[in-house]
Formats: sequence, C-alpha cells, structure tokens
Amino acid sequence: MRAYTGTLSLALMLAVTLLLPPIRAVAKDSSQQEGELLLQKARELSNLRAPGSRPYRLRMHVRYMGSEPPTEGAYTEVWASREQWHRELVFAGFKQIEVGDQQKRWVTRKIQAGFGRLLAIIFLAREIKPNLYDRLEVSKVKDGQWRGQRLRCVVTKLDKFPQRNYCFDSAMGVLRTIQRQKEVAEYADYTAVGTKTFPSTLRVWDGNRLTFEAKLEELTFDVPLDRELFAPPPGAIALANCDDIEYPKPLHTPDPSFPIRERNARQSGKTLLYMVVGTDGHTHDITVIDSTTVGFGEAAVEAVATWTFKPATCHGTSVPFEMRTEVNFRLY
Repeated sequence: MRAYTGTLSLALMLAVTLLLPPIRAVAKDSSQQEGELLLQKARELSNLRAPGSRPYRLRMHVRYMGSEPPTEGAYTEVWASREQWHRELVFAGFKQIEVGDQQKRWVTRKIQAGFGRLLAIIFLAREIKPNLYDRLEVSKVKDGQWRGQRLRCVVTKLDKFPQRNYCFDSAMGVLRTIQRQKEVAEYADYTAVGTKTFPSTLRVWDGNRLTFEAKLEELTFDVPLDRELFAPPPGAIALANCDDIEYPKPLHTPDPSFPIRERNARQSGKTLLYMVVGTDGHTHDITVIDSTTVGFGEAAVEAVATWTFKPATCHGTSVPFEMRTEVNFRLY
C-alpha cells in the first residue's frame, strides 16, 4: 500500500533493486577513475563553498509549481565559510531562516494556516547549488542524455549517501542533471562568475512535470559580513550540519488503515508528509504537505506516528533528520 519518496526511501528501495553482479576489476577501476575525474572537475568549476573560497551573497527568484496557482518567492544565502552561513526562503505564507556552523544548523519557520504544502519547497531548494559531496563513491559510469543532449553519467554506490546518477556535459565539464528515480534536478545557463562557473537556472522535474524553478538574480563575492546574521534565530530547532550523515533505517513501519469513505467509493490516492526522525527513533512534527483527500491524510499521519527507526547518525552520534515520505492508498 505504501511507497516512499525522498532521501531515505530512495536509499532503501535502490539497496534492494540495484545489486549489481561482479565485474572485472580492471573495468571497475577504469570506470571509477573516469567517474572520480568527472566529479572532481565539476567541483573545481562550480563549487562556491570549497575550502578557502571567498565569501559570497547569492539571491535567486524561485517558483513552486506544486500549488495552484504557482507560488513565487525568493531564496538568499550569505556564506562566509563552511562554519558560518545564513539562508532565507520566503514565500507568501511561508518563511524559513537557516543558520549553520561547523556542527549544527538552526532552523526557524513561520507557516500560516493552510500553507503547510510549502514544506515541500525546503527539500527542492536544497538543489539550488550543485551538491557534489567529496565522499561520493563511484559504482559505474555510463552514457546518458537529457532533452536531446548526450551526457556522461556517474552512478554512485549505495552507502551513507543515497544512490543517484550525476550526469555531466563532457565538453564543458559541468554538472547538468542529478537523477533519482523520476525526480531530476536540471542545472542550466552556466555563467562565469569570478573563477567559477555557476548555473543561473535550476529546474526540478517529477517525470515530465516541472515542479520547481530557480533563477539567479545576484551572486556577489567579498561581501561585507554582519556577524549577527550568523547567530541562531530565537526559537530555532537544532539539526545536524553534517557531510558524513548516515540516514535513518526503518525498524517498524506498519501500513495505514484504508479510510472507510474512500474504500466505499473505490477511491485510490496518496499523501505526502513532512516529518522529523528524532534521536529517539520516533517520528515528530508530522505534517501533511499534500493529500488526495482529508481521509487519506488523517490515516497516513496516524500510521506514520507509530513508525520507528534506527536514528540518523553523524560521525556515529545520533542526530535528528528531516525527511519526506509518500504514503500510497490503492485498492486491488
């Protein structure tokens, strides 16, 4: 009855379905070497947050198509170092402020009644800057394409990071797409900024449906820094700021009950939820982002409230973890 989306679910499903047969060591080593070179070149070209990088201010106009009518807003980021950064995501009815240091990030959100669906944006906005983590492990390299363009794609191993396909423009060396199941983050309109080249446009696709778009408005280096900007906001919740996180693992995830009204109507549907898996392994702050019916939403929340996990860890220490999960209701 249930299917998942998001970081946790992708890692779980692909761990079962993508067990590759052994291949010759020589071919594997060659593929790994090519993949590592593709990743490293793209990092050198586009990583604004590499050690020793200059402080910057980034502003993008963002548009979310998961609501009707589409919702428009702004994303801003002031980055001093990996230990000092400040981000804001603002839409009508929604505002998030996020501040980070070397170990933690503090998040505060103001969401008006009826705007809970905009929680989906926090996961989409994380794709604004190409994330090519240093600890990605290459499984293989293969040919791919995106909207008619031939690409070279690195398939990563399933370990602490979810498995994804990172596809590159071989001529330019830049990242063009990050693909995971039906969801594709597309990076386009690369612009030279100082010694870097940065994608001026991000689009996130769910299959053939465009769900999120961000357009660059400002990228300025060596900006004046207001130290108060990096102080944790009052009332903020503390989450891990970790590049070595190990995702939660489900221990007990019973299916929801099928609502009687929807069952009698022979209706199928789904519910998309936001939740936090705490250091106690239980789910917290469960919120309906979107649901086919109210009944499906209530049933999904009731079931997910009983789920338990092995908590996420950062360098071996349990940490809270924000995630999405999709609960499907189908009659057979």
